[in-house]
Amino acid sequence: MNYDLTPEQFINKRKFFKVLHERIEPRAQILDEAEHEEVKKLIKENIKLMAGVGFLGMGHDEAYGGTNLDLISQAIAGKK
Repeated sequence: MNYDLTPEQFINKRKFFKVLHERIEPRAQILDEAEHEEVKKLIKENIKLMAGVGFLGMGHDEAYGGTNLDLISQAIAGKK
């Protein structure tokens, strides 16, 4: 049995981790220390960033605005 990632899964893995590492992770300490209104703004921005790379709607059919990613890709996205 082959447990290697497919090319699509590998691309998704790199895309997810790039966004998390470069865009979301640096905001963690800011979120911890920010005032309530700033936190709301930053969280909305984080959600937009995640939606932009397909984090939201992973398990949903493309006909409904999802990305219809397989379970392995969903697991990769949820793992750090």
